Amino acid sequence: MPKPNLLKELLWLPIALRKICKLVSLVFQVFLSLAVILENVWEDKNRDRRGTRVSKHCTTPHTLGICERCPPGEYSLKNGLDTCRQCTQCREDQVMLGPCFGGIDTKCQCKEQYYCEAPDCEICQRCTERCPEGTQILQKCNATADTLCGVPGSGFTSRGDSPTVPESPSNVVGMPVPWVLLGIGIGIGVVCWVYRCYRNRQRSLGVDGRKALDESTSSILIEEAHGRASTVPESSSPSREEQFSKDYALQDVTEAGKSRSFYIFQRHLHKHWNEFVRNLGLEENEIATAVQQHPSNPEEQKFQMLLTWWNKLGRAASVFKLLATAHKMPMITLQVQNILNDLINEGILCKQEDT
Repeated sequence: MPKPNLLKELLWLPIALRKICKLVSLVFQVFLSLAVILENVWEDKNRDRRGTRVSKHCTTPHTLGICERCPPGEYSLKNGLDTCRQCTQCREDQVMLGPCFGGIDTKCQCKEQYYCEAPDCEICQRCTERCPEGTQILQKCNATADTLCGVPGSGFTSRGDSPTVPESPSNVVGMPVPWVLLGIGIGIGVVCWVYRCYRNRQRSLGVDGRKALDESTSSILIEEAHGRASTVPESSSPSREEQFSKDYALQDVTEAGKSRSFYIFQRHLHKHWNEFVRNLGLEENEIATAVQQHPSNPEEQKFQMLLTWWNKLGRAASVFKLLATAHKMPMITLQVQNILNDLINEGILCKQEDT
């Protein structure tokens, strides 16, 4: 019979083997990602350069198409579209920082004494000229931020008249490729070392020791199986979309009602609009098409994006799906209740208990 402490040391082997399997799976995923990157490099070569559009698509695999430069007043990013985009026209409350040409759109910013925090805002706001009593100007107003007021050294600051809580700095540093490769090498070394230790310990055990180890391992696996069997999964909770449809009823099913609901979502989610429609499932070329067709009308751009999404989903599209998509986005979750209130006030939705 082996020594008790030796037997205890060997009981960790099933856990170690599971960790080895996870590590091998991780290595496989890394190599798979590298293969995808190499494939994307080839696809990237087949895209048009900035400032051009596709004049003639390639008809044979692994060949290049023909590109043409965008005409004056239009530009394009590196993509495979047949048309260029209309250059942005700066609004009356903006000044032009850089002209539109080739692969760069017009660069606009708010005029002096005006600011706009969101990059896609529709109106520049006038800067706050005076700080509240008891505070002083810590940072002057610029094109992207209002005047910063506060008490020096206290940690209390505010933008204009709205107090804010100071954010704690955080540095997110990406892991360079050499460190990733080093980690893979260390992982492979650990696998080899564990396997070698296992083989050496196995040789040192007699027949009785192996039997005892097998019995101990079997008991561990049996306990795990009992634990899994005793855990009965509960019925899954309904999705957020289903919950909205249970709590509220659709009153106005006309086209006019649908249009009014679109404008309500546009009004509340304009600061995070592109993220919202991407979460709905719109493709980049569908977003670009809506922008290109209405270059000087941001509201119509947003409306056409929602209309494209609605027609794309058909019967699966609903106001409840729009609400559920907004609810799962952390930056706009708080706006969902305001949207619901407006939908009820407009007579588009009503609470089920009121029907």
